[in-house]
Amino acid sequence: MNSVAVYRQSTLPARIEGDRHAHQQRTVLRQKPFEPVDWPSFKQDCEHQRAPSAIIDIYELTLPGDEPELQQVALLEGLRRICTIYPYKDLQWVVAMLFFVSSLIFAIRSFFILVPTVLVKTALDDGIKVGFPVITAIGASVLLISNNLTVLAAFNINRGIKAETHDVEKKGQSLSEGYHPALLGSREWTWWPSFAELKSDFVPNAAFQAGILSMFGVWSLIFSAIAGIPGILPDPSAPSNLLRFQHIVVVPQIMGGTILALAAWWLMMLTQSHWFKPAFFSLAWTSSFLNMLGAVLVSVSGVITLTSPDSKMPSALSNVAGAWLLLLASYIQLHMVMAFYPR
Repeated sequence: MNSVAVYRQSTLPARIEGDRHAHQQRTVLRQKPFEPVDWPSFKQDCEHQRAPSAIIDIYELTLPGDEPELQQVALLEGLRRICTIYPYKDLQWVVAMLFFVSSLIFAIRSFFILVPTVLVKTALDDGIKVGFPVITAIGASVLLISNNLTVLAAFNINRGIKAETHDVEKKGQSLSEGYHPALLGSREWTWWPSFAELKSDFVPNAAFQAGILSMFGVWSLIFSAIAGIPGILPDPSAPSNLLRFQHIVVVPQIMGGTILALAAWWLMMLTQSHWFKPAFFSLAWTSSFLNMLGAVLVSVSGVITLTSPDSKMPSALSNVAGAWLLLLASYIQLHMVMAFYPR
């Protein structure tokens, strides 16, 4: 019987049969207020209860002993795991590795910007003219892929199997307790969660919101980097082309750096027990802090270029410092992922 029929029958007057006592009893029953059932909400609640919780918020504060803590891995041990362990079916590892590679490429690219400002004439001029567009295109492509995969990685956190140690090891899962991502190609993998799960688990999650915000910042930086490749826009040294260069290249760089800095600051606040108490010994806090500083310096580089086009040296130095801080932050993020993969 459908919900419309149930609702209709529940409002019909009761038939009066039998003696007076039964009639009075039914009359009393009919006088009770009727509470109709909100069937769409009831169905959504049922779907939410059946749907597995798919988020591990590493920025959510928990009481000691509630959840297994992230294993602290030494610097050399983390580097050894990065070089010897390749959990390529874990999208968290794929995203962290791609972010590290793209950050490394952009850190190298920053020197292509700095060298011409330090040495006006150098033997590397031809190499810089050829290498700068190539390395920018490669770095932007890798960063774009990793940035778009971030949402898929978030959808599949803690969605994997939770079996005994030997079963998990046999299926290639991480052996660390409390970390069970759905692997690429597995039965647990999902490309998009249900609407109820998305609404209840992901959208209200502060870390997920900060991640979405950082995605917009990265897109803006990618647009700025690609638009700044020599040959795409007219030579900005000409006064007639300078304004166009500033609007298409410099302004998106400032916007992207600012948005990325805000997202990193948001994540940094989520790792703290109080807003005024920095978590210096937390890798997540350190990574977010370095991301914030790096993004601020990248944005400052754009501001210098916009306000004082002749100050190329300060702008290039700010860009180099910001790029290398972002590289260090991406390495810490990769180190955090490898902590879930022991020997």
